[in-house]
Amino acid sequence: MIGFLLSGAVLSSQESATQSIPARPVKPFPAPDIILHDEKHKEPKSGVQLQGGQLTIMSGVGTPTVMNALSFSADGNTVAAAKDFGRVVIWNVPGQKFLRALETGQGIVDAVAISPDGKTVATAGKGDQFSLKIWDVASGKILKELKNNQASIGSLDYDETGQWLAAVDNSGVLRVLNSVGWEPTLTLNDIRASTMSQDRKTLVTVDEKELAMWTCSSWTKVHSSPVAKNALLLASHTASDRLAEYQHKSMRIVRGSTGDVILERADFFPKNFTWRPTFAKFNFDGTLLYASMDGRLWLWNIEQNQACSTSQMYSGTGSVSPDGRWFAGAKDDSILSKERTDGVWIWETKRLASSCASN
Repeated sequence: MIGFLLSGAVLSSQESATQSIPARPVKPFPAPDIILHDEKHKEPKSGVQLQGGQLTIMSGVGTPTVMNALSFSADGNTVAAAKDFGRVVIWNVPGQKFLRALETGQGIVDAVAISPDGKTVATAGKGDQFSLKIWDVASGKILKELKNNQASIGSLDYDETGQWLAAVDNSGVLRVLNSVGWEPTLTLNDIRASTMSQDRKTLVTVDEKELAMWTCSSWTKVHSSPVAKNALLLASHTASDRLAEYQHKSMRIVRGSTGDVILERADFFPKNFTWRPTFAKFNFDGTLLYASMDGRLWLWNIEQNQACSTSQMYSGTGSVSPDGRWFAGAKDDSILSKERTDGVWIWETKRLASSCASN
């Protein structure tokens, strides 16, 4: 979910210097290092059809190739993709090996999260009474199920230990559940935004009154700040005190403790896109921001104010492996495409950062 964030404050001299770095021309991504495909299976009829030059879209039906969410295990060796028609696909990344597909029965699967040890995967979708399910990766069997939610769950995040699972539904209710006993330890209402910090030790939430930071070790509030309008929370890096937000069709970096703007209005981001950012995550030291926006993947070097992007992916999801090794995005096919290019496209982050760096 995305929501309101802090307003800007007076900049320090150091922050002003950082903000003044001019934006450079956008560079293209190199070819992906790995492309993962779903295994061949009987695909349901797509809800998007082109017949006689007329495009028809059936609401709530979905398409068989689209991927709505991606999630890595802590070591980056396993990745899962949430698809339409209740399908979740799991691969071994280094071996580029299909492991299994889960037929969840959840309709359009909007959220997926692999536990840090890679042994279980949590899924949630628009069907099956807005259920939340946890599956055993090795056997493909369901381990736990929670039904009768009031709204579909739009995001799932494990903490670094895998003991806690944060689920946010589209009515603004956030629940932190014990992944073993299923008991809620924290419930918040009217949440407009939430994001797990890069190290998965802090959960950042935004409601109508405040931005709050919760330590995952005890689920107590460790910081709060007033909120202002017209800014959308994207990502958090608590070690460097940086938050990424979206405002006026652009992204900017602010200090989480004060709201001071560090880097603002990068002019290389598209001004006429129709998709708001659907994914963003900092790297380990907070100098890079990975994002999905306007159907393309982006890498923003904050120190150099340099960005690179993919061509059109026709998808709005992305993920960075917790070990920092991989950046992944989903590729879907255009309705006019004559060849199959759909799958999970993965870049090795060191090579990607080097390719995108300024000369």
